[in-house]
Amino acid sequence: MLAWARRIYDAGMSRAVARTARGVARMAQILDAASVVFARAGYERATTNAIAAQAGISPGSLYQFYADKAAIAAALGERLASELEEAQDAALTGLDPTGVSLAELVERVLDPLVRFAVERPAFPELFGRAALPDAALAPIAAAKTALDGRIADLLALRMPHLDRAEIDEATRIAHLLVDGSMTEMAADPLVRREVTRAVVAYLATKET
Repeated sequence: MLAWARRIYDAGMSRAVARTARGVARMAQILDAASVVFARAGYERATTNAIAAQAGISPGSLYQFYADKAAIAAALGERLASELEEAQDAALTGLDPTGVSLAELVERVLDPLVRFAVERPAFPELFGRAALPDAALAPIAAAKTALDGRIADLLALRMPHLDRAEIDEATRIAHLLVDGSMTEMAADPLVRREVTRAVVAYLATKET
C-alpha cells in the first residue's frame, strides 16, 4: 500500500488528497471496487457509476479522485504492478536456482502469480487485455518485463551451458505457456498442475 501510494504521489495524481490518510483510503476503496467491477463486467462494459455503487459512494465523490474510467484503470494498473513486484520479491529474492529441483523452481516462480490472480480477480483482465488505455497497460507490462528478466537470470544460473539468447527464448516460451492460461490456472487446480508440468517438461529439455 505504501509503495503504491508513493507512486501515485510521485506521478502527480491527486496530489492534494494523496497527502492525507483519508484520501489514500478512499482511493484504495475506489480501486478495490473497480477491481470487482472490471472482473465482473470487463473493462469495456464497466462504468464509473457501477464502480461508485460498488464502493458505496456517489459518482461525485468518485470524480474528486479520478476523472474517468481510464484514470481508475491506470491507477489500478499501478497498484497491481507494485503489489506484483512485492510478491515477486518475497518469492524470488535469495532463491538459489541450483539448489532446488526444476519442478520446485517453477513452482516458486508460478506460485505468486497464480495466488495473485486468485486474490485479485481483475489482474487477468488488466494483465492480458490490449483494449485498456496505455496508462493502465504500461505498469503491468513493465512488471512483466521485470519478471521475465528475473526468470532469465535464474535460468542462466541453472543452465550455464546456454547463451543469453537461448535463455531469453526459453523464458519467452515458458511465459507464453503460462500467460494464456492464467485465468484458468487461478480457477482450477487441475489446470494449474498440468500447465506447471508442461513448463517443467519444456525447461527440462533445455537442461541437457
